[in-house]
Amino acid sequence: MDGYDPYYHETKKAYNQIESVRLLSEFGVGFVMWCPCGDALAEQFLEGEKYWMCEKWDTAVTKEIERLKEQNEIREKKVKVLGIQLEETQKKLGKEIESRANVVREVYDMIMDVVCGCDECKSKVKTALNMHL
Repeated sequence: MDGYDPYYHETKKAYNQIESVRLLSEFGVGFVMWCPCGDALAEQFLEGEKYWMCEKWDTAVTKEIERLKEQNEIREKKVKVLGIQLEETQKKLGKEIESRANVVREVYDMIMDVVCGCDECKSKVKTALNMHL
């Protein structure tokens, strides 16, 4: 895999960093002084609380959220368009099925006019047409 994936080492490094953060958070041992993006965390105070933050990470996450929101809006529009197209197609198919059923009924009636009309002939015609009228 190393020879085929140009981002293999970067991905592995990021995975190891994230795994370290996960282990520290699960076991509550120590405090991480670096961000998964690779930058050091800066100590900041917000509303009297002390936080460790990475500006680069916050910016990247914010941009990713905005990108995902845009993708979601585009996909919602596509889903609406596809829903409308589906409804139109269903209406067209319903009309086509109905018209074909009418043609089949007409053909059946024409055949029934030609045969003698006894029950035996009618059942043979139905069997031949594979119909359940």
